[in-house]
Amino acid sequence: MERTDSSETARALCEDGNRQYQEGRFWEAVDSYSKAMDFKGEDTHLLSNRSAAYLNLRKGDLALADARRCVELRPEWSKGYVKAALALRLLGKYGEAGVFLEKAAEIAPHDQYIKVLEKAGSSDEL
Repeated sequence: MERTDSSETARALCEDGNRQYQEGRFWEAVDSYSKAMDFKGEDTHLLSNRSAAYLNLRKGDLALADARRCVELRPEWSKGYVKAALALRLLGKYGEAGVFLEKAAEIAPHDQYIKVLEKAGSSDEL
């Protein structure tokens, strides 16, 4: 029973975080995703979502930490690499960002978003 309650609580917190993110309330989304992980443990979707919220807050180091953890936990998932590349661009580390984008493109060669990011090169506007 306790596991179900924890799972339901984590799901509700994640939904709250997604809504807050969509509404541009990024600090609140970070808080909701963090609380969801308290119940669910490290989860790549939650880490990726929290990384995206940190990116919107221009907190590159925090976004990168979550993205790197995504890559460690799920190296076959391109989203972790994309989030890491975006965080590295935010931090002005374009060469490292390119390495992460190349890996993302290798994993998901038909992903149009990755192709757009690759074409953007060293631009920090994305």
